[in-house]
Amino acid sequence: MHVHKREAGGAHANRCPAGYTLWCLSAAGSRFGGEDRQIFVREGITMLGYRGLALLIGLVSCVSVAVGEEPFRDLSFAEACAAAKEEDKVVLIDFYTTWCGPCKMMDKTTWRNRRVRRWLKKKTVALKIDAEAERGLAKKYSVEAYPTVLLLKPDGTEIDRLVGSREAEVFLSETEDALAGKDSLARAKEKIEGEKKNDPMERMKYAAVLAQKGKYEEGLKEYLWCFDHGNENNVGFYGVRLSFLLGDIVRLGGKYPPALEALRERRDAAEKALLAGAGKKGKREASGLLGFLRKPALDPVFENAMVLAAINRELGEDENTLVVYDKLAAEGKATEAARRAMFRTVLDQLLQARRYDDVLAGADVSREMNSRIEAYKVSAALSSGRKHDTGDFMKVQVAIEGGKFYEALLGVGLADKARRLANKLIAFDERGRTYATLIEHAVRAGAYDEARKLVRRARISLPDEELPTVRQAAGRIPAGGRVGKGGRGTD
Repeated sequence: MHVHKREAGGAHANRCPAGYTLWCLSAAGSRFGGEDRQIFVREGITMLGYRGLALLIGLVSCVSVAVGEEPFRDLSFAEACAAAKEEDKVVLIDFYTTWCGPCKMMDKTTWRNRRVRRWLKKKTVALKIDAEAERGLAKKYSVEAYPTVLLLKPDGTEIDRLVGSREAEVFLSETEDALAGKDSLARAKEKIEGEKKNDPMERMKYAAVLAQKGKYEEGLKEYLWCFDHGNENNVGFYGVRLSFLLGDIVRLGGKYPPALEALRERRDAAEKALLAGAGKKGKREASGLLGFLRKPALDPVFENAMVLAAINRELGEDENTLVVYDKLAAEGKATEAARRAMFRTVLDQLLQARRYDDVLAGADVSREMNSRIEAYKVSAALSSGRKHDTGDFMKVQVAIEGGKFYEALLGVGLADKARRLANKLIAFDERGRTYATLIEHAVRAGAYDEARKLVRRARISLPDEELPTVRQAAGRIPAGGRVGKGGRGTD
């Protein structure tokens, strides 16, 4: 099942690609030993971001089923209800949006399946409704994710809803169950009463259905179980836990404030543990690859740092993460492990504030870039030929992350080191977007001469089809801009 929630930033799959990518990263990390391996995998996780890991599947580009195309009808909602009453059928509404990837997936697959089309024609008056064009109707039925398929009685009473894309056979099975009186809540509960009672993905789905049915307290209980115990029971849940799960809890908090209180309690507990000076690494409770994947945080310090940052991000309180980081930095070596663990979560804020000295104090640039390049190589090798190839995505991330350190080096006046890093990144991925990334960071650092040198180099080295991206970045270089002391620009 794929769900698109704009607030969450992307698709949500029941087989999270984070698990596969973590496997790639851990396999690559096995080439290192001790702390090098831990840093390698940690940075691989934070380089992509948890949501980035869960988005590696991507969205499917496909041809849409048009509104009014059979078996869907071109009727108003009121007309559909009247037709359903007259024909002794139910009303089915496919709520979609133009930007929803899983909606397009269903258009290409499920809605074109012959059995599904026969079923729709026989038992429903089916409508396709753009939720953004018909906001009133979407709001009436509390449609918050896409696609959402509603089954309604002719009087508009809800029978059931299917949230997220469904393959044809699953769609037919679930809709028949719904019309027979077994709704989505009963189906979700049934799944967690058997072998999957401790499967966080299934319990997360159950929580979502509880929330949809207005059972907020019960839904929150299930969500919090997933957050507190999900990693123990599913090797691929780590990325989902710190992205989509938190997003679901925050959305529940919009209707049920105790959900936000529960998140803040967990955030505050993580902060307290970090500030207590927990500088010693915890013991790993399992060994081997499987044990590593079950405990991807590796130690309590890293876990607390990631929890703190992720909750602050979902609450829109990123500034609190930087406050804690600065407190840790002020404590010195006593909290060095915690500060290192948090560094990746505050890097963008440090860059935004042009705190370049702090950026470089928090990272061994050469070591980090070597880890990123190695992660790419292993991921590319392991995913080559697969349906969801993660290689190119990770290759782009190397340049994006490397550009941040390039900016910091220029910002403190270390131009020679910055050029060496730029040469390394260009040798790794000599494309227009790599040059463009470096040019943009040079401009941010005020190193306009360095930016111009990169433009000239790109014009000499790149084929014509790669140059438009470079020209676009070059347009950001101020005409006649001066370079201030230490490499920082003055406007």
